[in-house]
Amino acid sequence: MKDITAIYISNNKTIGIKPKKHRIVPVSLCFELIKNRNDIDQLIKWAKTKEIEVKYGSFMKWI
Repeated sequence: MKDITAIYISNNKTIGIKPKKHRIVPVSLCFELIKNRNDIDQLIKWAKTKEIEVKYGSFMKWI
């Protein structure tokens, strides 16, 4: 997707989507996936098919 710079994964369950026009992740684009690891794996696969960078570790959020 041309509008997404990167997808951040923190603690294997918190997801942040960073739009291209933002320096940090807006809170409205932060999610917590708690059901199972399969949800995150599907997101990673989707990001790779769209050539979106996936970064692991903590990330800054806009409050």
